[in-house]
Amino acid sequence: MLATMNEVLKIAEERKIAIGSFNTPNLENIIAVLDAATKYDVPVILMHAEVHEEVVPIKYIAPVMVALAKTAPIPVCVHLDHCETLEYLEKSLKYGFTSVMYDGSLLPYDENVVNTKKAVEIARKYGASVEAEIGILGGREAGSSDTRKIEDMYTDPDLAQKFVEETQIDALAASFGTAHGFYATAPKLDFERIAKINSLVDVPLVMHGGSGVSPEDYLTAINLGIRKVNYYSYMAKAGTEGMKQYLQKSPDVAFYHELVNAAITNMTENVEKAIQVFSKQGSEHMKKSRVAMMTAVKTFEIQEYDIPEVGDDEMLIRVEGCGVCGTDVHEYKDDPFGCLPIILGHEGTGEIVKLGKNVKVDAVGNSVKVGDKIVTSISVCGECDACKNTPAKTELCENMGCYGLTPDDEIHLNGWFADYLFIRKNSNFYKVNEFDVNTRIMIEPLAVAVQAIERAKSTNMLTFNTKCVVNGAGPIGISVLTVLKTMGVKNIIMIDGNDKRLELAKRIGATEVLNFKNFASATELIAKVKELTNNVGAGFVFQTTGNASGFSTALKFVKRGGGFCEVGYFVELGEVSINPHTDICHKEITLVGSYAYSPQIYPITIDMVRSALDIGIPISEMVTDWYPLEQITEAFDKNMSMEGLKIAVGPRA
Repeated sequence: MLATMNEVLKIAEERKIAIGSFNTPNLENIIAVLDAATKYDVPVILMHAEVHEEVVPIKYIAPVMVALAKTAPIPVCVHLDHCETLEYLEKSLKYGFTSVMYDGSLLPYDENVVNTKKAVEIARKYGASVEAEIGILGGREAGSSDTRKIEDMYTDPDLAQKFVEETQIDALAASFGTAHGFYATAPKLDFERIAKINSLVDVPLVMHGGSGVSPEDYLTAINLGIRKVNYYSYMAKAGTEGMKQYLQKSPDVAFYHELVNAAITNMTENVEKAIQVFSKQGSEHMKKSRVAMMTAVKTFEIQEYDIPEVGDDEMLIRVEGCGVCGTDVHEYKDDPFGCLPIILGHEGTGEIVKLGKNVKVDAVGNSVKVGDKIVTSISVCGECDACKNTPAKTELCENMGCYGLTPDDEIHLNGWFADYLFIRKNSNFYKVNEFDVNTRIMIEPLAVAVQAIERAKSTNMLTFNTKCVVNGAGPIGISVLTVLKTMGVKNIIMIDGNDKRLELAKRIGATEVLNFKNFASATELIAKVKELTNNVGAGFVFQTTGNASGFSTALKFVKRGGGFCEVGYFVELGEVSINPHTDICHKEITLVGSYAYSPQIYPITIDMVRSALDIGIPISEMVTDWYPLEQITEAFDKNMSMEGLKIAVGPRA
């Protein structure tokens, strides 16, 4: 998706990472950068430098950059690099660039300020972001005849503060020891200068001449405030090396595209390594993991643990996000499962970063590799009465295993509310590369809904023309609605007390939505449901509110001979009064309960998600709020406030 520099650097600041900014003077560069950034699910910046006009005119490359940015599954900024003329700057904006860098660093300070302010004025007309530079980098800017000491060309922190305040730019390129092109010797970066500048300015800092800097120096600079790293020379060199290697193996190659593909492969690998460092996803960051350890009722502590070595049958997953489930909230409030201390989170998804040699396929036989996105399901023992005697109902396993509902042990990384999850032998997991992170988070609650629909179907009372009621438009209720709509059920009444949730229900396909707060009593609400169902009641009711009073009211929505499914009542929340005569016997209703799901439900759910997306159901929009791991208490508070829909915790916050 096309984004501005401000938008992607905001993400960088929130995650305390840097965004890779890559010069792309040809299609091969663009493909390599977008493929690498998509693999690691991070924003990226495509750049065209004014100096590259002689390599490829902007009139040819700009439309390609903008078009591919728009169709990318990640935020992509299209940026003009090192522009020295305002005419060329505006030309790039007319082509659809979302960000520009005006480079007046070789001009006297006052002239640089005047021109930069003009650049900002022009860019604002197009809604674009502006980067500018003060101080001079080695390489192209310094020139071979420049006799000044390199330190004399570094950015002055006080002048940088004045420059930012006067020009109102969005990002500042600073000089502190890097240079354009290739390094003859390892650069020596002035980290104190970075820290000082960062303390004085309120805009993100940019490292130019990023190629060739060591991973350790990158990370130090990023931790001190660098949020954008410009990178080109070593990527371009990798493309050349790829072609050379291919020619050595195949000297008689006849087709140019074979050489191009070899270059793309090598450049992609080079960019991947850079992005791993910039986004802190490299192996040096897989030594320790933060976790949100629930140490007591209503108490989380952010703790850090060593990441164990991955065995032959194990995996390490970098967590990309996890939804807050009602079950998590019940455990948080009362510890009904007696699991303390525990790392919660079972609606998670992430990327395989380490893979044991024996792990070849997921639970349904799809091949897996490092970089694949996965979700996890429950695991069953295969030994208890339910597993042995009712194999079609393994959700009743007496020894069910579930990441996020397992007490702490020596491994520690047992729940998704962490930086990493450690997957043990014989776990059920599924490759889901095709879905965005929000959709992947919703797979678990959708599996709860699919299980409920399967239970309803077992009554033989749920058909395409059944008039249904879904009581409760929380994540489970919305998920039940999604499954019903996807399977073709057309008449669905949704009941809730939150207008925003009901608006989403209407968009998904509910034929009627009722806010129970608009009725003076339960009797009036029941009467309205009857009115909407030809004065007989609903043919099938799904009760998803997770509270006792909702259960007793929902029973009265059912018509004589109808069906009823209580969904996801996972913990003991007290008793409720019903009238066996009027609520059950006189109406001869068929009542079923649905508890969690079996591993077999997950493949069905994943297929259902594909179908739901095909008919335009906005599953991704069901995740309404994101919080970083260190704000997990706030995420739980948000969930308990009944605002939003699915609340998520993870690095996307």
